[in-house]
Amino acid sequence: LILVQDGVSLITGLNVGRNTTLKCSSISCGFYLANASNREMVRNVNRSGSVITDSNITLDGGYYNGNKVNQSGPSQADHTPMAALGFYGISNLIIKNLTVYNASAFAIDIVNYSNATVNNCSLLARTTISNLNTDGVDLRGPGTQATLSSLTILPGDDAIALNARNYVSTLVGPYNLGGDITNTIISNIT
Repeated sequence: LILVQDGVSLITGLNVGRNTTLKCSSISCGFYLANASNREMVRNVNRSGSVITDSNITLDGGYYNGNKVNQSGPSQADHTPMAALGFYGISNLIIKNLTVYNASAFAIDIVNYSNATVNNCSLLARTTISNLNTDGVDLRGPGTQATLSSLTILPGDDAIALNARNYVSTLVGPYNLGGDITNTIISNIT
């Protein structure tokens, strides 16, 4: 499935399945998270912290505004961080050529992954004092083969967080179980 966005849309969240490309056709298109949506702007349909459930998802271009001040907080009801873009149990993920602004927690959260690429993106927190825990990219294991390159990150907390520890509770939600992170390349970060 290829979804081409050619303008700006108000959304309460998009669930994308395997073999999906979400493409913005120009610099003036994107998504704005509606008030009180209290979830990721885009996430994979079959989320899992223990097995790979979705594959071959690409986000290419666009402006993603998480509307942080009009959401309930940095976590969802199940304690999963309220990232702008969240992928849990994913292989062959590509996120490129886009801007994420004003996410409630992380701009991009990738958990339990194999072969994830984030390239040529701007990940920007709101420039206010209430930016606690607004990471740019948050990688949580188990994960292998990630490439993070040509990124401009203005976080309220960590620009890039590598979380390999094992979580023994649902402190950060049912999908953030943790594990080793291997074969990760990080380059050209501003």
